[in-house]
Amino acid sequence: MAHRTAQDGERAEFGDDYRDHDLVFCYVDGEPLRPDILSREFIRHAAACGLPPIRLHDMRHGACSLLLSGGVPIEIVQMILGHSSPAVTRQVYAHLMRRASAEQVEAAVRTLTDQRRDQSVSKATESAGPARRSEPD
Repeated sequence: MAHRTAQDGERAEFGDDYRDHDLVFCYVDGEPLRPDILSREFIRHAAACGLPPIRLHDMRHGACSLLLSGGVPIEIVQMILGHSSPAVTRQVYAHLMRRASAEQVEAAVRTLTDQRRDQSVSKATESAGPARRSEPD
């Protein structure tokens, strides 16, 4: 919210000279940031923080991977990434979704297997009949 307020102030200060491209991050006059400068600053900042080098675009893929593996609906991920449709997001990230699907199937199989095992144990107990009391000596 503070960023939006600051940007609204810049927009007002520049008046008709503000170049509104409807961007979240831009120069103070509204012009888009140059990707090469943004990437260079990102690398510099990451190095200053002691982080290993990574491309800025890889951050986008990492964020998407976390969202999908965390169970965020594909339609929400699509909107965050700005893809034209959930189908585009599914196509780009199909490899992640296949792995998640495989893990979900395995979890379901474990649940069913455990449930089946629990039922067979209780059925075996039921079929044995009620336990007989032994007479005291």
